[in-house]
Amino acid sequence: MSASLQRKEIVWVLFAIILILLLSSIPYIVGYQLETDTKVFGGAFFDRQDVAVHMASMQAGRQGGWLYHFRFSSEEHQGYPVKMFYILLGQLGRIIPYRSLYSFRRDGFLAIHPHLGRNG
Repeated sequence: MSASLQRKEIVWVLFAIILILLLSSIPYIVGYQLETDTKVFGGAFFDRQDVAVHMASMQAGRQGGWLYHFRFSSEEHQGYPVKMFYILLGQLGRIIPYRSLYSFRRDGFLAIHPHLGRNG
């Protein structure tokens, strides 16, 4: 295989990847652009409850916790070292703007855009 053909294939694959990322990001961009003071886009179109649990784990980390507590229960229970990825993101959120980290976890590609990485 010639070097120029291989280079063309690499360029084509990179173009296809960027195009797919851009097209799949359109719903998220629209969701963020339609936010108002009373309506906030949560960043999920499917399984919103699961996203809420992950967000709660990240919030616990941001508040300094290292153990996971199921926050959607009225029963008392001890914390467990599970969901550490989300708790760690929350811990990092103490240093880096939280909304940016959550956005990066959720739709990574969009988090690099300053207008989408709001503090929250």
